Amino acid sequence: MIHVGAETRKALVIWIVLHTLSRTSVDGQSVSNFRMCMNIFGQRFPQPFVFVPGDQGYNIRKGWSYQPDPADIPVAFVDCSHSDQISRAIVCARIEGFGVCPRAGGHSRIGSGMCSGVVVDVAQMKQFYLSSNLSMVTVGPGITLGEFSYKLNVPGRSRMFPVGHCPSVGIAGYILGGGLSEVSNDLGLGCDNLLEVRMVNANGRKVIANRFRNQNLFWASCGGGGGRLGIVYQMRLKTHPTTRYDSHVGFSATLRDFSLIPASLEWLF
Repeated sequence: MIHVGAETRKALVIWIVLHTLSRTSVDGQSVSNFRMCMNIFGQRFPQPFVFVPGDQGYNIRKGWSYQPDPADIPVAFVDCSHSDQISRAIVCARIEGFGVCPRAGGHSRIGSGMCSGVVVDVAQMKQFYLSSNLSMVTVGPGITLGEFSYKLNVPGRSRMFPVGHCPSVGIAGYILGGGLSEVSNDLGLGCDNLLEVRMVNANGRKVIANRFRNQNLFWASCGGGGGRLGIVYQMRLKTHPTTRYDSHVGFSATLRDFSLIPASLEWLF
């Protein structure tokens, strides 16, 4: 039996409270206060990254989630390119009593990438650093499965990872949700290949979890779902050589009814 540590339990309780608060009414002054709280960065991030109702760019961001709940009206979208922005967004949201939800690829089928609070969007965090021996890779949560696979399997690398069939899914949600792949029988689930996760918890603090540090948090992150324990800003993953798949059996198919293309694309993406 796995015993969840005090730190993990505390993070869960605070996160549940934050999500509960996201359903309460919001007044304009609280929204203004949130924006002012985020302005502490000054010129460090010169491009606009906080979008509240009425801002140019707010409405388009509402459409970046897959099947969102129509009842969710975000207080703000925060486009994060650095972990410090994530930390500040959580702290400022807590001050104003707003809920927080993370979004990367926006593919959550249960709509967890949207909420009536602050949507912390990490899609811009697309870091990719492959180790010198090619056995490990460090990635940001915003990189998609398609981008990830392409960067791994370039000439001179020939590495792979058990990804799913949809290239536009964000890697963070995929792995934190378990990560089922067509090659999982051979290479394991996506979460089986997670070596380390770095996240910002519900207190706005950055934490590192792996087999030796915050083990319970690491265990919970291996399939426990995205956004329940914190907002991930970096992951370290194990890669595999592609040589075992150099010889394979494949097939091709011809689509004759072109009216099926829109439905096929909707299912795929």
